[in-house]
This record gives sequence, structure tokens and C-alpha cells, in this order.
Amino acid sequence: MGVRLTRDMRGLATLDRFLRQLPPDTYFRAFAMDAAAYATDVMMRMVCRPVEWRWRWIADREDLVADMPEIDHWVSPVTIIAWVWVGKDPKTLNSLILDQVATIDRMLPIEDSENHEEDDGGEDEELGEDE
Repeated sequence: MGVRLTRDMRGLATLDRFLRQLPPDTYFRAFAMDAAAYATDVMMRMVCRPVEWRWRWIADREDLVADMPEIDHWVSPVTIIAWVWVGKDPKTLNSLILDQVATIDRMLPIEDSENHEEDDGGEDEELGEDE
């Protein structure tokens, strides 16, 4: 369709401009799904640390979602694409994807490491010896 994309937010801006210039009645789900896959790739690259995800079909919504079982969360990138293409959402595609990245980042558990626990224990012991 003549849209040049990169695997970063600049590509989302290009896709956003392209979708906004299309009339809502030209919505084509197959293309929307491809655009959604691209947006999902960009989104998952922006999450603060790797999170496993998979495509999952939700039958009652008739929707393909990016499912992240580790955090019990899913995102519907096809819906986000439709908001921009059909609904001409005032938020840009960049902004909508960044909102999802922030949500995913908040839901990820804080990383615990054995090294942090050992360091904390060592400092407490040293403080106890000096007293």
C-alpha cells in the first residue's frame, strides 16, 4: 500500500498518518490485522523488559488479541487500529500504543534477585557488628 515502516515509533507515526487519510468505509480487516501485528511488534519492543505473549482468539469478541498470561493481560491491537482508521481517535497511534506499554510495564512484577537479598543481609550484619 506504499507505506514505508520502521520497527520504532517513527513507523507508527507513518502508519497513523496513512490510516487517518483513509475514509472510514474503506476499513479492511485483513489489512487492519497486518497493521495490528506491526503495532504489536513495536509495542512489545518498548516494554521495559521482555514479557512472553502470544496471539489468542477471543470468540465472543471475534477478536485476535496479544495475550500476556504472565501478567493476566491482553491488548487488542486490531481495535486500536480501528480507533485510528475508522474512529479517527484524537489520540495518535503512538500515544495509544504508549498507553498500552505503560499499562504492561506497571503490571510486570518487580524483579527480585538473590544478589539483592544477599547484599541487604550483608549490610544489616555489618551494621549490627558496629553497634
